[in-house]
Amino acid sequence: MRRGEMYRVFVYVKKSDLIPADNVVTFVKPEAVPEPSEIDEPSGEDVSDETLKLNVAWQQAVIDELLATSSLTEVKAMLNRLKAEYKVKRYGNYNECNNPATCFWLIIDGNGSVQTVLGPGVDQRANFKTLQYDSLKNYSGSNAIWFTLSK
Repeated sequence: MRRGEMYRVFVYVKKSDLIPADNVVTFVKPEAVPEPSEIDEPSGEDVSDETLKLNVAWQQAVIDELLATSSLTEVKAMLNRLKAEYKVKRYGNYNECNNPATCFWLIIDGNGSVQTVLGPGVDQRANFKTLQYDSLKNYSGSNAIWFTLSK
């Protein structure tokens, strides 16, 4: 069947002719995904370790996984996997970001290792490594990858 400049081909194959694969991984899309978490707003008081954690456990687990990576190659592979698991909606390089205030930012140092993950925000963002408030402007010389989490 012709479609534009391409051809679409349908093939019928007997189930008995298919060879099973041993290395197949199946990803199941979650039935009900919780609402996005809100990060507590800064106050004049001391910030405890739990203040800047995400309220949704699976989202915090994603951030912790990304912080545990050791190289840029590992980060990109993990982001691809998380996207396939429907945990990350989109990600990309700094220049591809349409709305920086709504994205999480993965900061990569000059050696290609993960420096930190910053949460969404305009001026003050949660730094998930130091558990303090930080700014994206403080990392202007570093490589950065933006990503958005699923809701």
